[in-house]
Amino acid sequence: MLRFLCVVAAFSAVAVSPALANDSPEPVKEKKVCKSDNRTGSIMPKRTCRTQQEWDRLSEQGKADLDRVRDVERSRSAVGTAHQGQ
Repeated sequence: MLRFLCVVAAFSAVAVSPALANDSPEPVKEKKVCKSDNRTGSIMPKRTCRTQQEWDRLSEQGKADLDRVRDVERSRSAVGTAHQGQ
């Protein structure tokens, strides 16, 4: 009986030790945020799901692109008014 308990204790220690050794936290999955986009010419909205970080990055990229286009338009209008005055 004592031998049986020793064998069971040895097997349980072997079975538990890998679980204890793997105490690294599991990677946390970011929650997806879904948005619907009504496309021109379609009656079905398109649903796009991304993480909040991805949505924020796309928003910042869009703002930077808009600022760049506005700067180009301002420089063109400034050049156009300079030639008109001559």
